[in-house]
Amino acid sequence: ARVHGIEGDFDWRLGGFQLSGSATYIDAKLTTNFCQVDETGNSVCDPDTAPAAPKGTRLPIQPRFKGTATARYNFLVGDVKAYVQGTVLHQSNTRTFLTDLEYDIVGPAPAFTTADFSVGGQFGQTTFQLYIQNAFDERGELSRNTACAPAFCGAYYRVYPVKPQVFGVKVGRRNIHGLGGGG
Repeated sequence: ARVHGIEGDFDWRLGGFQLSGSATYIDAKLTTNFCQVDETGNSVCDPDTAPAAPKGTRLPIQPRFKGTATARYNFLVGDVKAYVQGTVLHQSNTRTFLTDLEYDIVGPAPAFTTADFSVGGQFGQTTFQLYIQNAFDERGELSRNTACAPAFCGAYYRVYPVKPQVFGVKVGRRNIHGLGGGG
């Protein structure tokens, strides 16, 4: 197999506005045929037998593209250091198994996009935040697998999902004098 890829990140600030993100692109493929395995566990690589996965097959589990971007605006409201923030994450589909037989049974883990939003601030030593994660309740799948080989168990696969929609309020207090107390 061979893997080519690129990754990068950025952080751009202009006054109270900040835009940041990161992305990864990976092109991972077999460079030769992946041979079949017979009942005794021996590799069968002959021209009369179709390979388990042909040359050029994408490697499993790793998405081709995964990226995230966050926009944040910091501002003052009286004595409150406030902010509003939004984050978007996207992951392309992934191949679940290397061999064609197993992949055909289980299928790909589909691409997904999630969005998170928050607003909050700090007033003196008190911090607060209102947030919603996975705001549109996207049912993304990070990956799929099976308890045994799909050729034996069939298409009964497990899904490892993204976190479902979560919203809440956080309130905290910062101790500006450190853990030891004192002044």
